[in-house]
Amino acid sequence: MSSAAAALLLAISMHVVSYDIWFYLTHILLHQEREIHAAHHEKPYHKLNFKDTNRAHWIENTIQPLGILLPCIGQWNAVAFVAASLIVGARGAMRHDPRCSWMVGNHHLLHHKDPRYNFGEYWLDWMCGTLNPVEKGYAVKVRDD
Repeated sequence: MSSAAAALLLAISMHVVSYDIWFYLTHILLHQEREIHAAHHEKPYHKLNFKDTNRAHWIENTIQPLGILLPCIGQWNAVAFVAASLIVGARGAMRHDPRCSWMVGNHHLLHHKDPRYNFGEYWLDWMCGTLNPVEKGYAVKVRDD
């Protein structure tokens, strides 16, 4: 792998990790402000699909994506920013659709089932102690029907 490719992968990773940490922190704060975050949790978890990713209050849809911009403060790399934005957007859509759980897991779907847990990525919830303790819930099947 060339050094340019490695630098690009590092830059993309920095954007994604920055987004993940920001999303986690803002998501916990949004659960304290239930009026703002309520729209995102209106639909029952077993009826979610990819279109529900951005079903949220305009404040939430404005604040949550900002984390992906933080690495831009150090150095602007348009290719890395666009690539990371596509990754984060696709991943978010898949995380709200049970049909994609075989690819991305059901970590976020379980959050919609029990909003006390799973506020962000699996690794962040594990590190911060907010991981859903019901291990059998992590089987790919999330629907009760």
